[in-house]
Amino acid sequence: MSVLPIGRWNMAGFPVYKLLNWLSNFTHNPAYINHPLFLEPDPAKLPAMLYVVLGIFDLITLALLLHGLRLIARRMRYGRTRVRLNTFPFYVGNTLDLAYEGGAALADLQGLSATLRCVEEQIETWGHGKGRTTRSVCYQVYGDERTFDTDPHGRAALSFGLPADLPGNRLLETPPTYWELEVRAARPGVDYDGVFLMPVYRAPTP
Repeated sequence: MSVLPIGRWNMAGFPVYKLLNWLSNFTHNPAYINHPLFLEPDPAKLPAMLYVVLGIFDLITLALLLHGLRLIARRMRYGRTRVRLNTFPFYVGNTLDLAYEGGAALADLQGLSATLRCVEEQIETWGHGKGRTTRSVCYQVYGDERTFDTDPHGRAALSFGLPADLPGNRLLETPPTYWELEVRAARPGVDYDGVFLMPVYRAPTP
């Protein structure tokens, strides 16, 4: 199983109030972290290690800010992309057929990448005693990738086989298991990356 990065944002479903809250945090948190520099009349008296620690936090904040701005630019350039399902739901052991709709910004393109994957989250623990930490880690238990081209309307038909020995979505379990489709396209300026949750389940037993 391969480890997947956590926190991939789908800007098609990014609410405005979350965006405003996110921008508010980026204006408040750096000021709070760096407040010792403003309260000390003589910053030269502060220990050098404090500047190192504050510099690390500032770099992390800057990296997150740049990432957020890139997501906003992607959303503005490509708009809302979507998929249309030929049936609902899909069952493991059958075929997943859908129509991808990328819109005008992704029309008449060649070499787009589509990856269907089954993702299993696990809660992992590191350390001992008071230094013990836990976090959720995403593992890819199955993946099927292919390239495709879009028509003049930005559409394309996609089909994937679903192995019968894999689990279906278990979204209410802790940690969950789910299927997703990721579509990527390398473009000048801002690359496209869209992630869509797929309704893949095991067929109910009679």
